Amino acid sequence: MRCVLDTNVIVSAALLAGSVPRHAFDRALGDGTIPISAPVLLELAQVLSRRKLNKYLLEEERMRFLVALLKERF
Repeated sequence: MRCVLDTNVIVSAALLAGSVPRHAFDRALGDGTIPISAPVLLELAQVLSRRKLNKYLLEEERMRFLVALLKERF
């Protein structure tokens, strides 16, 4: 099964454990694949590197999430 997720859903999944977006993300990974284009990956990297997100997760943790997503993708 392929699950296409909006960038905002993926960012919310990274930042908010236990949230509806995180449950959707985890289910998509568990039951199938999440196709992601290069432009979406670039957008995710840009958004996840914003300092204002430090109140949710440290930048290092956000980048680990992105790397894990990339490994899953490729």
